[in-house]
Amino acid sequence: MSRNLLESLKYLTISDLDESWGLSVTTVGFQVVKPFDVFPPSGHPPGYIYDPKKGRVMPEYGLIYFIDGKGLFSSKYEKNITIGPGTLAQVFPGEWHTYEPVSDIGWHCYWIHFKGEFADRLMKNNFLRKQEAVLKIGLNENLIELYNQAIQFANQEQISYQQVLSGITINMLGLIHYLKQNNYFADKEIINKMNKAKFLMRERFAKAIKIEEIADELNVSYSWFRRMFKIYSGLTPAQYIIQLKLHRAKTYLSSTRLSIKEIAYELTFE
Repeated sequence: MSRNLLESLKYLTISDLDESWGLSVTTVGFQVVKPFDVFPPSGHPPGYIYDPKKGRVMPEYGLIYFIDGKGLFSSKYEKNITIGPGTLAQVFPGEWHTYEPVSDIGWHCYWIHFKGEFADRLMKNNFLRKQEAVLKIGLNENLIELYNQAIQFANQEQISYQQVLSGITINMLGLIHYLKQNNYFADKEIINKMNKAKFLMRERFAKAIKIEEIADELNVSYSWFRRMFKIYSGLTPAQYIIQLKLHRAKTYLSSTRLSIKEIAYELTFE
């Protein structure tokens, strides 16, 4: 890539109104470090320049997406993790971290830094986890396009651009979560088991279905099935069945003359 670093690097101002939006972007950019280049390169303001041997602590979140080259990343929870094409490194407020390219290889990477209550809520609810600072999500054209869009709006700095950047960042976070979850279930056998479990539950949810029986039909333990299903769907098997029953109950209420007592009996609600 021939893009010049200084043309793809932007540090942004944030107003009180921007902060009240819930998420604001502090910096976004693209970086090329060629083999044997000095790292970190010049062009960054105080607070963003650091010594890779000592690392740094920042007051904001960061998503650093590597599309070429090779390097190392370390944080409190992950030490000397190899980063390369398709790797995403996450930076957290108040969390020590460091990263640098392999000297004779260099790298190409995008980054975006942000702060706000929306991101805080994601971390509180474990969508962002310090223990998973490095994610192997692969090269994704949609994610690269979002970075490029963010750089474009940041360079223009037109009115309300922070709100547009906020939306782009939220889109990034959703896409990254999607890629992480789908990579977690790269094993087709697990995906097939979870899909079969959903099919069985949809077929039998109106009856007195037992989760243990579903696990037996899948030839897995109950504890393994419950844990994997929660990761796969975001719900426990019992919660999934309750939601199926509630959806069917709403349909009965809106399209039949069945009483609530009759619907409860039909769907085995106690």
